[in-house]
Amino acid sequence: MFLKKITKLQNVGKFHKAGISGGEYGQFTLFYAGNGRGKTTLCAVLRSMKADAPEIIEDRRTLGETATPEVNILLDTGVATFNSGKWKNGKSALHIFDSAFVAENVHAGERVDTEQRRNIYRVIVGAKGVQLAEDVDKLDATITETTTKIASEKKALQSHVPAGLTFEAFLALADDPEIDANIAAQKVKLEAAAQSAQIAAKPLLKPQPIPSLPASLIPALGKTISGVSADAAQKLEAQLAKHKFGEDGQAWVLSGLRHVHIDSCPFCANDVKDNALVETYRQYFDESYEAFKAELVGLQTEVMQGLSEAEGLRAKSRFENLAKEVEFWRAFGTVEYSPVAALDAMPTKLAALWSAAKQAIEAKIATPLEQINAAALLAAVGDWQTAANDMQNCNDTLAQANADIQTIKTNTAATGRTAVEAALHSLEAIKKRHSATVRVLAESYNALVAEKAKLVADKDTKKDELDKYDASVLAKYHKAINDYLTQFGAGFSLLKSEKNYVGKQPQWMFVIEINKQPVDVTKKSGQGEASFETAMSAGDRSTLALAFFLAQLDLDNDLKNSVVVFDDPFTSLDEFRRAMTAKTIFRVAEAASQVIVLSHDKYFLQAVSDAAKTKKCETFQISSAKKNSSIEAWDLDREVKDGYLRAHMDMLDFHNGQSGTPSEMRLKMRPLLEDYIRYRFPNQIPDGKWLGDMLGVIAADANHPLTSLYNEIDDINSFTAPHHHNTNTPFNEDEVKTYIARTLAIVGGC
Repeated sequence: MFLKKITKLQNVGKFHKAGISGGEYGQFTLFYAGNGRGKTTLCAVLRSMKADAPEIIEDRRTLGETATPEVNILLDTGVATFNSGKWKNGKSALHIFDSAFVAENVHAGERVDTEQRRNIYRVIVGAKGVQLAEDVDKLDATITETTTKIASEKKALQSHVPAGLTFEAFLALADDPEIDANIAAQKVKLEAAAQSAQIAAKPLLKPQPIPSLPASLIPALGKTISGVSADAAQKLEAQLAKHKFGEDGQAWVLSGLRHVHIDSCPFCANDVKDNALVETYRQYFDESYEAFKAELVGLQTEVMQGLSEAEGLRAKSRFENLAKEVEFWRAFGTVEYSPVAALDAMPTKLAALWSAAKQAIEAKIATPLEQINAAALLAAVGDWQTAANDMQNCNDTLAQANADIQTIKTNTAATGRTAVEAALHSLEAIKKRHSATVRVLAESYNALVAEKAKLVADKDTKKDELDKYDASVLAKYHKAINDYLTQFGAGFSLLKSEKNYVGKQPQWMFVIEINKQPVDVTKKSGQGEASFETAMSAGDRSTLALAFFLAQLDLDNDLKNSVVVFDDPFTSLDEFRRAMTAKTIFRVAEAASQVIVLSHDKYFLQAVSDAAKTKKCETFQISSAKKNSSIEAWDLDREVKDGYLRAHMDMLDFHNGQSGTPSEMRLKMRPLLEDYIRYRFPNQIPDGKWLGDMLGVIAADANHPLTSLYNEIDDINSFTAPHHHNTNTPFNEDEVKTYIARTLAIVGGC
């Protein structure tokens, strides 16, 4: 594998829309970047490709950006791309030494935790060992998962066992095909038991009154004078009976009374005025008529009240309440009952009957002795009778309903709530036992136990194979680390190391020897003895981490086809270790396909370049502007030169038309002249003096070597001063070019 060039970086960390310039990378490639410009992000991109782990890049999406990250990396085998959250054509032949490697595999801050020991073990044993370890881990994970399932299913089964019933008894419960219906019936009984006091106190149902037309109304409407006389005759019969009149006596008296004219008897022509007997007959007839009229008025009142709209609403409400009462009882059992079918229409029909009856009775009162046409009333009566029959049918069903209700009352009184609850719990236990979930759990429980036994046997076999392989590798890694620690002049070494399975997964345990004293890295500070945290300085921890990484490279049989990346590998190292690190990196470059070094220290990169000797190093820098970083070519030799020389080179390049802008150059002339004068006259110009002060020193000494250049320096001072006090001061590009030439003429080199 060979990484020729990163050609695209968008929406990843500081690389929002990164500019990419410069040539392709070489076998030995150096990147310079200040902190926070993207070194860590570049390593994360390469780590994502190595592990085919898109989440590493997704987690570093540029802040505030919704567009997806995109990466193109030109390899010797083609272009590896990251787009739409996936890698395509990525390669894994990479070794990356950065803070992530240290945190994952060596130590987290000042401690070596179990996770680091597990990870470094995987680093040590390489691809074959990792595969064996992964096989063991997978089997172990499957065993753990199976054990969890067994415990979970057993717990699930036990969670269905009601209190007071053993696990075995629960599993032995027989199925009940009518379980749902039986549970529903038992719940009804339980609800009844809960309301037993209310059930006992609540009365039976009562038939409800049904509005009806007065029975005497229709006959009264048909009465005439003869009808009224017939009433009077009833009274007259008593009188005639006293006098032993025959059957025709009443007719004879009535006929004679009708022919009385001018108080003269139609039979004997005698005067009947003031005749007591005749007056009695007349009195009888007058009282009957008045009584009839009074009867009509009474019927009118009865119609107006008994058939009114209010009575219709009350009747509707009575039958509605009756239906609600039935619903209450039906919550506790079966109650046979027929409600009124068209109760909502009843008030309307009653209103029609009321209207027809009112009209008929009013007409009769107006003409008591006239026969009234009752056809409309009879039609309304017929229509109303349908509704009345529905209400009567409803009342007729109350006898059976009350019998059912009485059964509910009796059963409720005879059944205790505790017994009902116990029966319900038993039924619910049966339903749970034979539910789909419980049935599946019970059937799979034994299968899981057998499966676990087989997995354990497979794991033991794989573990034996791994142990034999590890025995040949770990000793080599131990020695390689100590060789590097000796090479770096570290004041410590590995005393012993071994693999163990504490926590089931294999891990590499090691003890460090410092001043001939063992330091167990598993010990934590605060326990009264030396620990990794207290005994190892920051430089020691960095040296140990680098030794771990380099030893890993030594064990890689395919290093010649791998790319090795170092990100600031010298952190906290002293000068000697930094120099040795640079030399060691060069040696790695000779063995590997390619070495890439990233650093924020240009002088360390110079040391690496110097260690390479005749090897050509391709150099780049990561520059940053606002939230966007870019990758561009970089001149290492120029960057490590003294500041005066670098500024002189920049101005000379601008003067020759090679690089730079007037805006940059207008600010470099003044500092260059100041440095030139300080270097040329180190004992004449006090510290803290600037170009204006220097002109004053020159003017005060007629024999000063720069007296002949005073006017030139003064002109440059006058031109540059406004720009240094306010960088927004307007300027003319041609003037800048002219003054650059005058400045270079003073300091030389042009």
